Amino acid sequence: MILDRFRLDDNVALVTGGTRGIGLAIAKALGEAGARVVVAGRTMKDDARQELAGLAFDFHAAEMLDEKAPDRLVADTLAKAGRLDILVNSAGIAIHGDSGDYPEDIWRQTMVINVDAVFRCCRAALAPMRRQGGGAILNVGSISG
Repeated sequence: MILDRFRLDDNVALVTGGTRGIGLAIAKALGEAGARVVVAGRTMKDDARQELAGLAFDFHAAEMLDEKAPDRLVADTLAKAGRLDILVNSAGIAIHGDSGDYPEDIWRQTMVINVDAVFRCCRAALAPMRRQGGGAILNVGSISG
């Protein structure tokens, strides 16, 4: 069957922003394809846990404004699962309204989460992925943020 070629059995995926929205949908799809999924987010509500029920997943609380969070996420994923095959950077925030009205601190938070944290997650994942012979990184963006 063609879908057998897309199985992710024995793969480990880390999904930032994996507790809601697009990140949660991606985490669920990866889990349904057989991957063990580490979902990272500020919190994980019961409805998100129910969405992933029956799949191999772990939750890791993470605040992507913390510049050390990406290194901790990757280290904890490796400690729990022994490898990292897939990184999905889905954490992000959006600010709406006239850009001339954005307070500087809100703009900075947006850039830290949407740009800096993505870079730091990729950088943290590269060494273990290279050691194991490869991996995949997916960076998710949105017209909304």
